[in-house]
Amino acid sequence: MLIQIIEDDRALSEGIALALKEPSLDFVQSMTVQAAKEAFEKCMPELLILDVNLPDGSVLFTRSGREISLSVNEQRLLRLLLENRGRVLTRSVLVDRLWSDGGEYVDENALSVTVNRLRSKLEDKKDPASCIRTVYGQGYMWKRK
Repeated sequence: MLIQIIEDDRALSEGIALALKEPSLDFVQSMTVQAAKEAFEKCMPELLILDVNLPDGSVLFTRSGREISLSVNEQRLLRLLLENRGRVLTRSVLVDRLWSDGGEYVDENALSVTVNRLRSKLEDKKDPASCIRTVYGQGYMWKRK
């Protein structure tokens, strides 16, 4: 039986294959949706194990008619900012909400990187002013228009 594992975390993909390993099973591993489509057409697996949050898996946003692909954390950040439009969300609240899995310690720099990536994706080239405002020493907020 051929099983296709579609997972962008290489260690997790390897772990799944190792956990399921037995002589009657073969695995093909794909890290992206595009690679998964190609492998699927070539190999025709009997079972798919799919990560539903692949970074290139969906395009849930548009800005000025342009499709924008957002990572899971970028989607979460955008949702939090929009739900709290006009209110400052502290860095600690955002870190807790974006990386709430209770796992490893997350450096606050990860939040800065996520905010900057989201800003660059949302920025309108004709009007480069960001909708995400930095409130110095406090956090971030979505500017009301």
